[in-house]
Amino acid sequence: MLIYEITRRCMQRFITAGVVLYALGMLVLVGLWTLVPQLHALVAFTNIFALYFFLPLVVVLPLALAQRSQALRAMAAVLVVLFGVLFGPRMLPVLARPAGEPTLRVITFNQFIDNQDIAGSVAVLTAQQADIVALQELSPEMAAALSRLEAQYPYQWLEPQPVPGGLGILSRYPLTYAGRWKGYAGSGHSLRCRGSQSR
Repeated sequence: MLIYEITRRCMQRFITAGVVLYALGMLVLVGLWTLVPQLHALVAFTNIFALYFFLPLVVVLPLALAQRSQALRAMAAVLVVLFGVLFGPRMLPVLARPAGEPTLRVITFNQFIDNQDIAGSVAVLTAQQADIVALQELSPEMAAALSRLEAQYPYQWLEPQPVPGGLGILSRYPLTYAGRWKGYAGSGHSLRCRGSQSR
């Protein structure tokens, strides 16, 4: 019985320590994502997978409810709050927009540098009827095809490359600025643009 009790307490402390470390790590990550999302390429990259960093909650929540540790429950509550702040609004139903309210349709399109189906890619892209298209891995061949879409996208900034670093913007609205943004270490593949509402 004594060995069982010692084992149980050790296991409880181990679980609590793991959850505390996980919660503290998530606090740091969420702080970085919220306050300085472009601090470094690694921070921006982890933000892409933000939702998946909360997958351990599937295990942590039942453990927290089953254990008597207040610290464990407190850390689990912190994680639930963080998840709710980040993703709660996205899970609410979308309210109907008032009739006549202006809309802006923006999409991102990763060509994939080895994609040779240029015509098919252009067809998929134009079928979206977006107002603004952000392009990644833009090849010279794709850029040449897109440059012929001036009727649909009169405002273009295309900087293709034969390697995955090619970028571009297609817009139905005027672009007052478009270019590569080197705001943090490793951000050479980031794009920043400004535009005008008037066509």
